[in-house]
Amino acid sequence: GVPRSRIARLLSTGALDLEFDPVSGANREVRALLPRNDGAVFLAGLFDQYQGTGANGVVAVLANGLATRVNYLPPAASVGAGGTARFVAEATGTGTLTYQWYKNGVAIPGATGPTLTVPNVDTTNQGTYTVQVTSSTGSSTSADTTLTVAAAGVSSIVNLAGRADAGVDDTALVTGFVISGSGSKQILLRAAGPALGQFGVEGVMPNPRVRLFKGPVEIGANREWEPGVASTVARLAACPFPSGSLDAALLTQLEPGGYTAVVDDESSRSGVVLAEVYDADPNPLTASARLDNLSLRARVGAGDKILIPGVVVSGNVPRTLLFRGVGPRLVDFGIPENSVLLDPVITLTRGDGSVVASNDDWSLSANAPEIRLVAEQVGAFSLLPGARDSALLVSVPPGQYTLSCSGKNSSEGVALVEVYFVP
Repeated sequence: GVPRSRIARLLSTGALDLEFDPVSGANREVRALLPRNDGAVFLAGLFDQYQGTGANGVVAVLANGLATRVNYLPPAASVGAGGTARFVAEATGTGTLTYQWYKNGVAIPGATGPTLTVPNVDTTNQGTYTVQVTSSTGSSTSADTTLTVAAAGVSSIVNLAGRADAGVDDTALVTGFVISGSGSKQILLRAAGPALGQFGVEGVMPNPRVRLFKGPVEIGANREWEPGVASTVARLAACPFPSGSLDAALLTQLEPGGYTAVVDDESSRSGVVLAEVYDADPNPLTASARLDNLSLRARVGAGDKILIPGVVVSGNVPRTLLFRGVGPRLVDFGIPENSVLLDPVITLTRGDGSVVASNDDWSLSANAPEIRLVAEQVGAFSLLPGARDSALLVSVPPGQYTLSCSGKNSSEGVALVEVYFVP
């Protein structure tokens, strides 16, 4: 008859352990726990608060059921010289939490928040970092995390391609991209339907078109590509379209800003189509403008109808990228709930087919706090704690990658796949 909030601990006799009291505890379902030898326990579930403090689905609870503990800190970071290092701590405790960051055991002046940002890094910034968190129940110091500064280098996203089963309106294949920096950038947009037939793809979109928008204004369009783009296609080593095919291509010069390209069939026919965005500058790595964010929105099905974006990273140093597969959150942007992909799963693979990482339900990721921080920093809309949207934050060397987005248990619906360049 003694009340307990979602979790309780029993003695070896089977009686309730009255010393373990979670008080208000977790605000939503607890799905897993891992006891420790010291009496503490790790909890995981759909909650986003523990005792009124943000917890993001994971919390370490002390032996008495209270929590003043650093639950997450990235284990290590490697940043190119001149780049920015970011560490984010996720902690829980009773009352107001205070933070103090340390480098090699020495307190860093002014570093008193949950996030530590080290801009323009060089070798003097290398070392071991920790954070001490204090609340009304005591203090807790994190495990060590290390910062390594690599040689200066450059890398960038130069191509995003996505294949999907597309139709019209909400089921059209929609590509978004953001150009940052200064000066203009040459962009090649393509929509391949009939050209996919040579690779054995069936049910292709018969006559795709691509329309380019800046805000609500259409600024370019193409249906049935023109031979003038062939030299650019060859320079980019893109797969050429068969002569006279009913595919689309648009080569254009764009100023920095956000753009949307809609791929559909002029006669409102559906089918499998491949949308491509290329950085067509002669040397993207030295250009003053770059592609920062690319996205694809389409209906996701099974088999040939899953959403399969491909990403090419060029350069000579690894690049940190944020990948997201968004379904449920699209309801807040006007997509009907019965139309969205309710539980997207994303898997990142290398060009040789080996898996880099996979995710289902972003807030259950070990690095969910870091994902949330980086999303804020790159200007992405937030994903809700406990939601079934997915996300990956990974550092990858230059190369070709594929990000498949499918529905858990073969479910179907509209999904948005995003790739963000993390500076």
